[in-house]
Amino acid sequence: MEAKQEAERAKIQAQAEADRAIIAANADLEVVKVQADAAKYAGEKEAEMNKKIAESMTPELSQYYWVKQWDGKLPTTVLGDNTTTMMNMGDVK
Repeated sequence: MEAKQEAERAKIQAQAEADRAIIAANADLEVVKVQADAAKYAGEKEAEMNKKIAESMTPELSQYYWVKQWDGKLPTTVLGDNTTTMMNMGDVK
């Protein structure tokens, strides 16, 4: 009788551990799904933002941003027309 009860307890314990593992695996799966959905949404929002920026970009606006980030230093390397050799002019002051 005790052996039978011990076997039944062991069976119940094993089933509980299996159920616990299944619940944990399903929870992990849900976390992965939520993270994937969040990444997809973030990517879609970034793509939409890039599309709006591209649609509003004009040559004048592009030049404005280029001038705005310029540090005021002239280039020290010059290439002429149809030239494959680069000449370093050194520090131009």
